Amino acid sequence: MTELSRVLRFSVHLPRYMFRVVRSSRFFRGSGLYAFRPVSAERQTEPLHLRIWNRHFVTTKSSSQKQDSSDPLFGGRQPEWYLANDDVRIALESEDDFRTTFDVYVGGHYDRLNKYATPGSVVWDIGANLGVASLIFAQNPNVSHVYAYEPLPETFTLTKRSVAANPKLSFKIDVENLGIGKSDCELQVSYTSKVKAAIGIAAIPSRLKDLYHVGPEDMKNVTIRLSDAAKALRSIRAKHPGAPILLKLDAEGVEYEIIDRFIETGIMQEITAAAIEWHDSPGEGYLTSRLRASGFQTEARALEADGSIGIIDAWR
Repeated sequence: MTELSRVLRFSVHLPRYMFRVVRSSRFFRGSGLYAFRPVSAERQTEPLHLRIWNRHFVTTKSSSQKQDSSDPLFGGRQPEWYLANDDVRIALESEDDFRTTFDVYVGGHYDRLNKYATPGSVVWDIGANLGVASLIFAQNPNVSHVYAYEPLPETFTLTKRSVAANPKLSFKIDVENLGIGKSDCELQVSYTSKVKAAIGIAAIPSRLKDLYHVGPEDMKNVTIRLSDAAKALRSIRAKHPGAPILLKLDAEGVEYEIIDRFIETGIMQEITAAAIEWHDSPGEGYLTSRLRASGFQTEARALEADGSIGIIDAWR
């Protein structure tokens, strides 16, 4: 029976799988129908079937519309990237963007938080990056509004493009070129577009540096603006009195001072549930203890083998 089930599953997926294999050919890569090309196979470590799946998780089509030549991010072509599932468009410019998008969807990092949404819920997406999580939450009929905060100027451009490319969802999403911290201030960080999802005060994981060959010459200093965490949360609460507020927090090392600020100002009670990514020290134990002392139940899982990065789900 097990063998029969395996054969039936293979038969169902074979046409789709073969289509992806054909689409990976050199003809389609050069035709404009397939504009994204990951790094060469010689630099890939995944098995062949994963390379094929990864290569076709997103597809593109050519565009006759040319961009303003002053825009440096896409080299004269209009990005029209489509996620294969859910028909959501995400603006990508690198393999890291692609892998990040793939990881959020396939890893289901925010599935649990999404399930805690009850009718009229509001989501605060701190560290929106490409806007993937914001669009996932916006698809939830129980979510009435999403506030997406992305502090890095170049990444913010992609956030806006991703949101604008989804008019059926964009009316739910407000995008702000802001970070969140313990106070209103400016912060200088080292930035590279090669790994834009890992930019912050926390160190870029060494595996990503190795994967994308990131060297000192790739880094540049960028100044970002941070807003007081308590003040920003009060502003959201004022716009949505009584609504459950769900927090997605991926602040690349600033998460500790954000949670501390919520607690010291007594505004942590406004958060109904959260998905918080931790980075480096003081780590998961510090955040878990603070959350539990504030009345949350928690569950944590590591995303890096050494435990330096992971996600904490918290709920009341």
